[in-house]
Amino acid sequence: MKKMMNRMLAAILVCSAMLGASCQDSDNPVLPNETDNPATTPTAAEESMPLTLEAKEAGAVVKLEKYQDPSLRNFYYKEDDGEWKEYTLGTGITLEKAGDKVQFWSNNQALHNGGSDYVHFTASAKCYVYGNVMSMIDDQEGATAERPKFSTDKVIGASHALRMLFRDNDNLLSHATIKLVLPATTLTQQCYSAMFYKCSSLTEAPALEATELKDNCYSSMFYGCTALAEAPELKAETLAEACYYGMFSGCTALTEAPELKAETLASYCYQSMFEGCSKLAEAPELPATKLASTCYYGMFSDCTALTETPELKAETLAEACYSYMFKGCTALAEAPELPATKLTEECYYSMFSGCTALAEAPELPAEELAETCYHSMFEGCTALTKAPELKAAKLASRCYLSMFEGCTALTKAPELKAAKLASRCYLSMFEGCSKLGSVKCLATDLSGENSLNDWLVDAGTEVASPKLYVDKSMTGAAWQNERFAVTAVE
Repeated sequence: MKKMMNRMLAAILVCSAMLGASCQDSDNPVLPNETDNPATTPTAAEESMPLTLEAKEAGAVVKLEKYQDPSLRNFYYKEDDGEWKEYTLGTGITLEKAGDKVQFWSNNQALHNGGSDYVHFTASAKCYVYGNVMSMIDDQEGATAERPKFSTDKVIGASHALRMLFRDNDNLLSHATIKLVLPATTLTQQCYSAMFYKCSSLTEAPALEATELKDNCYSSMFYGCTALAEAPELKAETLAEACYYGMFSGCTALTEAPELKAETLASYCYQSMFEGCSKLAEAPELPATKLASTCYYGMFSDCTALTETPELKAETLAEACYSYMFKGCTALAEAPELPATKLTEECYYSMFSGCTALAEAPELPAEELAETCYHSMFEGCTALTKAPELKAAKLASRCYLSMFEGCTALTKAPELKAAKLASRCYLSMFEGCSKLGSVKCLATDLSGENSLNDWLVDAGTEVASPKLYVDKSMTGAAWQNERFAVTAVE
C-alpha cells in the first residue's frame, strides 16, 4: 500500500464538470491514468465502476457459482463495452484474449443467506479483479438491466452480504493500477467474512474504511492469502465480537501488522488474527488495559519469525484472554511482562508453549489463581533453564497442569508453597524435565484428585530423578507411592 500510483485526475474533473450528472450513474467511467493518490484512496472513477474481472491469460472462464441453493435472482453482466444482460448463476463467461473483461451487477441485498447457501466467483485462469464490490449488493429501487443504478453506497444493509464472495479463488489477482474498492463505512455481521479465503495470488488488500465494526465482520477475510505482503489500515477504535477473528491467518508473506488502535476490546476480537504469519517479526502495540474473553487467543500463534512482542499492560484479565497467544513462536527469546495479580480461567493457557528459543520466563506476581490458569504455559520451551517464582499459597483445579512439561533444559523448579492440593493441580507439571535436580513441595494435604499424576520425570527413564523436598510431617506414608528420593525440610 506504500507504493504510489501513476494516474490522471481526468475522470474526476469530467464528472465534476458535468451539470446534473454524477460519476455514480456512468456505465463506463473513464479510468484515470495518473494521480498522486496512494493506493489506499480509491478514485471517483474506481468507486463508480462495477465489479470487474479482466483476463490476464487468454481463455479464462469466469463464473458466479452458487453453493447449495441460495434463493437469489437479478444478476447481470456486461462484456467489455457491450450491453447489460441477465446472468444465470453458474454460467461460464469466456474471456477470449488477455485484456477482455466482464462486469457484474446484482439487485440483491446480500449474496449469502447466513446459513450454508451463498454465491462466489471462480476463474479458470488468472484474472485481475477491480472496481466497486458494492455493485454486487446494489439493490437500488427502479434499477433495471438496461440501466443499472451504480450507487456509491457506503452502507451494507444486510448481514453476511459479501461473505465468501471470492473464496478459494487462486486465480484472482490484484491489478497494478486499478483498485478493488470496498467503500463501506457501515458494516453488518459477517459481511466480509472469508471474502478472500485462500486467494493465494492476491497481492494487495483493498482499503477498509469502517470505524465501527460488527460481529465477525472481517473474520477469516484474508485467511490463507499467501501472497499478501501488506495489511490494510484498520481504522476502528471500537471493536465487536470476533471482528478480526483469523483475519490474516496463514498470510505467510505478511511482514508488517497494521496498527491496532482499540482500547476497548470484545470477546474473540483478535483471536488467531495473525496465526501462522511466518514472516511477521514484530507485533503491533496493544493499548488495552482491560481485556475481554478470548480476546488475544492464538493471536500470534506459529508466527515463527516473531522476535518482538507488544507490551501487555492489562492488570484486569478475562477468561482465556492470552491462551495460545505466542504458541509456536520459535524465534521468541524474551517474553513480555505479565503484571496481573488476579488470574482468570485459562488466562495463560499454552501462552508460550513451543517457544523453543525462550530462555527466561516472565515474573508471575499473581497470588490468586483460577482453574487452568497456567495450563501448559511453557510446555515444550526447550531453552528454558529456570522457572519463575510461584507465589500463590492457594491452588485451583488444573492450575499448573503441564506448565513446564517437556522443558528439557530446566534445572531449577519453583518452590511449591501450597499446603493443600487441588484436583489435577500439579498433573504433568514437570513431566519430561530431564535436567531438573530437585523440587520443594510443602503440601500437607494431598487429597486433590490426580493432583500428582506424572508430575515429575519418571524414575524409570534413563535420566536421573529429581530429589523431592517435603514438609517433615510428610516423609512417611503420604509419599510412599512416589518413586523419588524424599528429604524432609523444616
